[in-house]
Amino acid sequence: MDGNCGTGRTRQASAQVSRWDWSQIKTLAYGVLELKPSEFWNMTYGEFLWMLRARAERVEESMELAAWSVRWAMAPHCKNVPSIDEMLGRKPDVPRLSREDRRKTLKHAREGFRIFLAKGKN
Repeated sequence: MDGNCGTGRTRQASAQVSRWDWSQIKTLAYGVLELKPSEFWNMTYGEFLWMLRARAERVEESMELAAWSVRWAMAPHCKNVPSIDEMLGRKPDVPRLSREDRRKTLKHAREGFRIFLAKGKN
């Protein structure tokens, strides 16, 4: 016998479980997810994580809807309305170019395209 009383857990796994912040986990379960104690203690770890992810997605969606509403309300009154990503504190995937940089990029692309077409005609 390994002293685990038939649980199948090793001492190391048992030690890992005891390191969890149970007060924070219970706060999430009873507060954020509004679970009853019996519902919480009868669910698996995977189910708990699944519910947390679903809740996080709902919160993110509601924050994004609120940001869109604010953006539309600001648009007639501001010259530079922040993007949704800026309002939500997200880092944009692609850096925004200034108007002048966009013009330069388009001009360069047009010139390159003209050279490409000219080579194709020869």
